[in-house]
Amino acid sequence: MTVNSPLDLVPDQMPPSEYGGRRDHDDSLVQQLTALYHEKQELHHALGVSSASEVIDLFHAAQRQDMLKSLGEQLFSLYGEREELEKGLGTSASNEIVDLVTSLRATIRSLVDDSRRRLAYETTVLDSYERYL
Repeated sequence: MTVNSPLDLVPDQMPPSEYGGRRDHDDSLVQQLTALYHEKQELHHALGVSSASEVIDLFHAAQRQDMLKSLGEQLFSLYGEREELEKGLGTSASNEIVDLVTSLRATIRSLVDDSRRRLAYETTVLDSYERYL
């Protein structure tokens, strides 16, 4: 016997002795069961499943799909950044990029130090010429 509604379980023609005779209380239970069956049918029509465990499994599967999609997007982004580094710097290896930046910093420090020495020398030369004027 297929049960589509709690009314299938307690039909109106069933004698009170078979369902306990408490019709008011039973009506409330029947209404609650009817609402539950209705929700279950809505779930089945919308998702193809109707039990809580099946809905939870669907939810977890969707989360896994979202996570896989996110990981794929991150991987795609990382490969894009790697290509940009390769094009712009000629390398995408982190240790080579660190060495390149370290070398550039040393070169900049050397240029700044040379510029300061030149400025100090020129200041000294200007001071010497000013004494003669």
